[in-house]
Amino acid sequence: MPAESPGARWVGSVRFHGLLLPPTAARGPAVLLQEERPAGAAGGRGLAVWDSDRIAASRGVHPGQPAEAVRAVCPEAWVGRFDRAAASPLFAPAWDLLAAAAPVVEPDPDGRPEACVAWRGGPAPRREVIALQEAVARALPHVDMALGLGRNRLVARAARPSAGPGCAWAAPGAEARLLASLSLEWLVQEGLLVPARLAALRNLGLSRCGDLASLPEGVVAGRLGPEGLRLRALCRGEDACPVEPVYPPRELRVRRAWPDGLPAGDWAAAAAELASRAAAGLAPAEGVRRLRLRGDFPEMARAWPAPRRAAGVLARAAAALAA
Repeated sequence: MPAESPGARWVGSVRFHGLLLPPTAARGPAVLLQEERPAGAAGGRGLAVWDSDRIAASRGVHPGQPAEAVRAVCPEAWVGRFDRAAASPLFAPAWDLLAAAAPVVEPDPDGRPEACVAWRGGPAPRREVIALQEAVARALPHVDMALGLGRNRLVARAARPSAGPGCAWAAPGAEARLLASLSLEWLVQEGLLVPARLAALRNLGLSRCGDLASLPEGVVAGRLGPEGLRLRALCRGEDACPVEPVYPPRELRVRRAWPDGLPAGDWAAAAAELASRAAAGLAPAEGVRRLRLRGDFPEMARAWPAPRRAAGVLARAAAALAA
């Protein structure tokens, strides 16, 4: 492990393999597909592997792989399409495990079984990572977790094992060396480089991150302008994009008093009203971990664990809570 200063900030990039595919006794290797390849990439926009179970991964299936390649490496696999609504309840246990290990958790906004986590200072979080690996093994035995740790989200993503479980650490000061061998197309896949710009870089004879990182700053500025300087900084492992703390969300409290009391039959409607008012205070990227309804009587105070991004689920949660 590299040495680090006491005030170092560490970011983890986490990928769960098999999270969206609960195990079933009757089904063998399983793969979920989603439209993923960016427009303008080789082959145009198309389906790619979104998630796969442990068996499919062992046969050579990996995230981002073109759909047409799945049959070649794993012809017997069950193949389905990613359903965000159906997958939503499966995310919550994983995000809860991450929230117990790191103070900042940012799930992937596109619905991949991935997240960034961040620790706000101190030495490398060795104990937290080990505890997280053990917690995932206990709570989600059918799921494999890959984790990369570095100074920022880009380096952590590059350090993360690309296939299968594992944990890798990026040494401080070695960020550029870590990225040097990666194809510039990797930046396209990460949404950091548009395909048209990739073609322009290739026309200049640049194909890998190390090619661009090694160019003098003045040469890049003269030939590629400010956008080229931004890409050069990324290829050198410099990424200032923060990890946003969208999970767990802020605590929101909504109160209402019924002076004459509330009949038992009206609890569901009252809970739905309070839940809707609370949901209105959530930002689009925020979600809900727990909904609690309290009344004047202790026996009416109950908690209901709600899925993430539950603005539309809160009313149903409240009804179940009040039942």
